[in-house]
Amino acid sequence: MAESTSASHKQDESVPTAAPFPLPRITIRFCTQCKWMLRAAYYAQELLSTFSTSLGEVALQPSTGGTFTVTIEHAADASPSASNPAPSIQQRTLWDRKVDGGFPETKELKRRVRDVIEPGRDLGHVDRDHGKAAAEAGAKADRGEREMKKTATGDAPPQGQSQEAQNTDPLRKGQSLPMIPADGGGDGIPDSRSWRGQPPHAGQDIGAKVEEAVARKAEARTEAREACEDCQ
Repeated sequence: MAESTSASHKQDESVPTAAPFPLPRITIRFCTQCKWMLRAAYYAQELLSTFSTSLGEVALQPSTGGTFTVTIEHAADASPSASNPAPSIQQRTLWDRKVDGGFPETKELKRRVRDVIEPGRDLGHVDRDHGKAAAEAGAKADRGEREMKKTATGDAPPQGQSQEAQNTDPLRKGQSLPMIPADGGGDGIPDSRSWRGQPPHAGQDIGAKVEEAVARKAEARTEAREACEDCQ
C-alpha cells in the first residue's frame, strides 16, 4: 500500500481498479515491536463509533520499524465512463507519526476522516472544541504581538511590574516622593511606600503592635507562674 510522505496530506493517489473491499476503507498500520496494537484498536473503535456505516471497513495492519500511519481509500467523485467502467480509488494519508509527529488526538483524526467522506457533516463538540482552541490561539497570538510592539516602542512596563502599578508610579509621572524625617533634623529620605498604597509610617506602626503583643504575652506568662506558686 502506497504511503504519502507529504506533511499536508492533500494529494490523493488514484488507482483505476475496482476495489476488492468495501469503501471507504481506513487502514491503521502500526508497529508490533513498539506494542502499538491496543492504540491502533482504540482509534479503530473511536472511528467506528462516530461514523458507523459511513465507513465500509477499518483494518488493522501490523508492521515494524516504528510505523504508525492512518490511510483512507475512497471512491473518486468522477463517474464511470465507457473507457473506464470501474471508478478509480483514491488513497490519502490522514496521519503519519514520522511526518506529523507523535499520535493524533481522536478529535483531530475524526475531523480529517470527516473532511474526506462527509465534508458537510457537523461533528458537534469535536468541531466546537476545535473552533474554541483556534480562537484562543489567535487571541494569544494577538496579545503577544501587542506586547512585542509595546516593547519595541518602549511603552512596556518594567519586568515584574503590572500596567496598573506603572500608572501609579509617581516617578514615571514626574512627581516627587514624600520625605521621611531624619533623626536629628535634616531633609530625610524619600519614602517609596506612599505610592505603593502604604502609609509612610506603616512599618513603625506594625513594630509597635508586635512589641505590644509580646509584652502582653510576657505579662500573661508571669501571671500564670504567680498563680501556680499560690496553688503550691
